Amino acid sequence: MNPDYPAEHRYVIKEILEHSGEACGLGNVSRKDNAKGYNTPREWFEDRCKEVADIINEFVDDNEQPIPFIFRLWHEWEDGWMWWGAKYVSADDYKRFFILTEQTVKKYAPNAQILWAYCSDRYVNGEEEYMERYPGDDYVDIIGFDDYAIGQSKEDWTAAVNRAKMVCRIAEKRHLATGLFETNNNKRKIPNYYTDHLNRMLTAKDVRLGIVQIWSLKNFNDSTDLRSFVNQKNIIAK
Repeated sequence: MNPDYPAEHRYVIKEILEHSGEACGLGNVSRKDNAKGYNTPREWFEDRCKEVADIINEFVDDNEQPIPFIFRLWHEWEDGWMWWGAKYVSADDYKRFFILTEQTVKKYAPNAQILWAYCSDRYVNGEEEYMERYPGDDYVDIIGFDDYAIGQSKEDWTAAVNRAKMVCRIAEKRHLATGLFETNNNKRKIPNYYTDHLNRMLTAKDVRLGIVQIWSLKNFNDSTDLRSFVNQKNIIAK
């Protein structure tokens, strides 16, 4: 959370959903923005969605056709480091906010080709908790999770495999795609993270994750392990 964020507005998502609260409750940045005449956080939020949609409208190919992409809304929701996390937002309000965000972006970018993603961190405990904030099949195309500790210990690897299996089971029932949306080894420096741990997880029985996003490839040229992982037959690198 921004250290300048007023404590009484820590539940700003409820204010956005209910058209309540004062625009100045959005912190120093929005106080400058309020020259535009925002009366509530909802008005401010709608304008931010419009800004995002304006960028999305530029995602076109040489023939001016929309380029498909994944939009991962309000990720790692079980954590408490962000203003949409479970510490601040009820499950019902999170679902309403997810839907509101998607609908607002679509309003200003009606021709965009978007796959909407629902994503936890690695701390979710079981399918019931994972689905507690799921906004519904009409609003989600791909589900997954983030995990930077797949090879940190035997227990972490097993937990990651079980989490991946769970996501794949849910996705198969609902005809959704699956993804590991964030992982890398830049900070933890786990030996052979990609080939010995990540790839072993991806090829475990009943794990069928379609997308893996390596969060930052800044060490790619210096990492024999990462280059070996990308060059394996079961990996299509983009």
